[in-house]
Amino acid sequence: MPSARPEPAPWLLSAILTGRFADHWPLYRQSMAVARAGIDFDTSTLVGRCLLISGCESPPLLTPSP
Repeated sequence: MPSARPEPAPWLLSAILTGRFADHWPLYRQSMAVARAGIDFDTSTLVGRCLLISGCESPPLLTPSP
């Protein structure tokens, strides 16, 4: 059974959102920056957090066939 990962601190999430939308930093670069600080955040995790916070659902990867 995989171990549960701790929730990121609110300051980290606000810094990521500010970097993404105000400073126009791509999420992959932010992932590399927080990795240098010793925080393990994949780009996919950052995308998921941004979608969760913004209230959007992720778009389907495949559209169903009729």
